Amino acid sequence: MPRAPPWKEKQSAYLQRCSDRMLSSGSLNTYRWALDQFYYYAVDNGFPLNPSKVEPNHVREFYFHLVDTGIRTATQQSYMNALLSFLRFCGNGSCADIRMKISVSRTNVNWLSEQEVARLISTAKQPQLRAAPSEQRDAGDLAAEPAEPA
Repeated sequence: MPRAPPWKEKQSAYLQRCSDRMLSSGSLNTYRWALDQFYYYAVDNGFPLNPSKVEPNHVREFYFHLVDTGIRTATQQSYMNALLSFLRFCGNGSCADIRMKISVSRTNVNWLSEQEVARLISTAKQPQLRAAPSEQRDAGDLAAEPAEPA
């Protein structure tokens, strides 16, 4: 009996690990669907079928394919998170540092490494809290408002 392709073998192992971690059947189905979508796209476009040989440009091209299909941004993000998690599980060194920042425009997608994400977080400004506006108004504000009917 012929052996399953490396992708399918590792996908089964990954999904089993997710199941062992007590993820819901809905999450498992989403992960399975997302990984199958990449697999079929890889077959159609001549990408390597070994997860350890997938390159960042393959991941980007698949992302652009998802954008072009018109699926919701949240679904795109869900698929990409599942794919990137799977590639890290498989020990893919070239894709292990990819982090995605989804924006509305296809041309504004930024791919960040873990170091870039850490740097952004460490340099982010803390929000400035403002005092609540006073309930008392000065005489000028009251004069500008129309009088209420009695």
